[in-house]
Amino acid sequence: MENNEILDNVNFNETEAPTVYLELASNTKRFLNLLIDGFILRFIIMFVALLVFSTIQSDPSDISDRLYGILLTLFCHVMYYWLCESFLEGRTLGKLITGTKVLSQDGSPARPEVIFTRSLIRIIPFEVFSIFSTNGLWHDDWSETMVIDINKSDLPDKNQLV
Repeated sequence: MENNEILDNVNFNETEAPTVYLELASNTKRFLNLLIDGFILRFIIMFVALLVFSTIQSDPSDISDRLYGILLTLFCHVMYYWLCESFLEGRTLGKLITGTKVLSQDGSPARPEVIFTRSLIRIIPFEVFSIFSTNGLWHDDWSETMVIDINKSDLPDKNQLV
């Protein structure tokens, strides 16, 4: 059998490639994410601090206890973002409320190790002010991620992002 005969027996259906359009989340939604997640994070930190510091005898004027409190706060901060965005498929509680989601810059879901890097970058002092830079937020730029607005994005299957 010749190659032409084989191709004649195959039924080709030309289908259009699905359109994909990703709309970046607005700075307003990003700020709301920060406020909502910050509010939730404060309660988590207070709860964890009560658990930890109630089991040890601490002196608020002791510098080592203050350092321990700072480290505990940073740990909670990184864990909150890493766990939420890893297990809620790129979303924190704030992102669930505002309808936004973290993706890699190529549009694929962000991997847990990328989300962990992104979470670590967030604890850099003054990182929040990087919103005024031309490259955007450091935790997006340096981890090669983006935050999209799910409702304004056109995806083949929007249910995969909800």
